[in-house]
Amino acid sequence: MELGGFALSLAPDGDIGTVYFDSSGLFSGQQSPLDMASLLGVEHQAEFQQFLAQAYNETHPCGISLALPHRLPPMQLFLTGVKNGDALLLLGVAAHAELSESLFDELTRINNDQANALRSVIKELTQKMAAQTSPQPLDDLTRINNQLIGLQRQLAKQNADLERQFNWMALLNQMNIDLQVCGDLEKTLETITTYTAQLFEKTSGRLYLFRPEIGHFAVRGVWGHPKEGCLQQFPAVEEAILQLIGGTENLAALHAALQEVTPQGCLLLVIPGMEQVVGLLQIELHSRLNPRDLFREQYQSAFLRIIGLAITNIRYQEWLLRDSTIDPLTGLYNRRYFEREIEREISRGLRQRSIFSLVLIDLNQFKPVNDTYGHQVGDELLQRFSQLLKTSVRREDSACRYGGDEFLLLLPEATEEEADLIVQRVIDGCAPVSAAMNHIPLSFAYGIATYPLCGTDREGLIHMADERLYRMKNASR
Repeated sequence: MELGGFALSLAPDGDIGTVYFDSSGLFSGQQSPLDMASLLGVEHQAEFQQFLAQAYNETHPCGISLALPHRLPPMQLFLTGVKNGDALLLLGVAAHAELSESLFDELTRINNDQANALRSVIKELTQKMAAQTSPQPLDDLTRINNQLIGLQRQLAKQNADLERQFNWMALLNQMNIDLQVCGDLEKTLETITTYTAQLFEKTSGRLYLFRPEIGHFAVRGVWGHPKEGCLQQFPAVEEAILQLIGGTENLAALHAALQEVTPQGCLLLVIPGMEQVVGLLQIELHSRLNPRDLFREQYQSAFLRIIGLAITNIRYQEWLLRDSTIDPLTGLYNRRYFEREIEREISRGLRQRSIFSLVLIDLNQFKPVNDTYGHQVGDELLQRFSQLLKTSVRREDSACRYGGDEFLLLLPEATEEEADLIVQRVIDGCAPVSAAMNHIPLSFAYGIATYPLCGTDREGLIHMADERLYRMKNASR
């Protein structure tokens, strides 16, 4: 984010008196009287003239904010005017971004303070020059000039602070946008780690995620080169967090507890969720933080809320997705997932002229297992067979429970011969599963259908696979 400041005196007729400084470049090449049409655009002339009239008639500073989309690059111009004798002191900041409400208020305060200070210095300088009675006029002029230089440096520093705040807010806004399009937890944590490294520049650290199922924190992201010994006291940190992790209402107590156990040179930030703490940021500092930097604290709090909400939301999404696409008994994908994925494969086949195969599987004599050994044993057999399917297919394949004791394998870019090889791996694994369950018989019939040779739509492919399956069943009787 680029910022530039300026200070000048302006006569009632628009003549530029003195340009005290101009780091914005707005007034380079400007002639006197000031050409406001080229500077601000025709649409702002009436508004600017009204602002000048108000500033000339008031004893306190007046402000105005103008958007200048016609300039390259577009900018937001913030002006403060204060009467100084017959002239007007005009101070301003030009920013290549839209001002937020909080920064607008901060900029108003800064410009008002600087306008009053500059007016006082100029008034003193004018009186000294008019009186010409000081025994050391050169020393007085030097002192006043140094005050003007000090004011310029102070305003430049404040502009630099505003630029830093603009950059933080822009990064925070972009991070929020990127987090909203993350499709899974891994991508969400990767995005958080990337932006943490940018927002807390010149630091190293780790992102810890709380795992409620085991009651501990796990490292899920690293940036920079954090020292291994930076968190030697982490067990104490974790214990302090676990004692207070019941809800976000305990965050104040949690932060106080962390201060007592935090290793020197590290900043530990709690990531709040909607109902409880979801994680922890361990930031290894390479320079001291300004304890009076209130904006950093506000920005830091907003940053933690955003990433905490993002982690909570993506977890809820994954839980919902799991509930809607995973068979609860076997852990395989369910029929709904299969029907969605096969349509995607058909669409991809039309676009790229690719092939895929599906395998329909039906366990042999499964009802007698339930009748003889009970449904609990039958469920265990289904679970063990499902695990066999998971370990037999390739990474890009999908194993689904179609219903009851029927299963489907979706095999992208697999020919019928390649699909048969995968089925053979499943057949070879049936004997160990049977042996682990007191030699309960385990076998199956199957049918393979390949797109587009056996059909070009879902119904046609499943029908072909079903026909081949029942031909195998009938042949084995």
